[in-house]
Amino acid sequence: MNPNAPPQGYQPVPPQYYQGANPAAGHPMMMFLGNSQGALWFASVLWFVTWILIVAVLFALLRWLWRKGEEIKKK
Repeated sequence: MNPNAPPQGYQPVPPQYYQGANPAAGHPMMMFLGNSQGALWFASVLWFVTWILIVAVLFALLRWLWRKGEEIKKK
């Protein structure tokens, strides 16, 4: 019995959808809401929300620094 042989009934995945170690690399919709495996779609939503929050924090920091600079100019 060959230990490297695939199990009986095994069907290989088509190469156009699975290339290497990253199964999401071969299909354009698998990294976002087109994926139906587990909670990857939820992780992509969290990734998007996180970047919105990062941009909002950077914008708030920029406004704070701008107003701080205006206060220094007035003095």
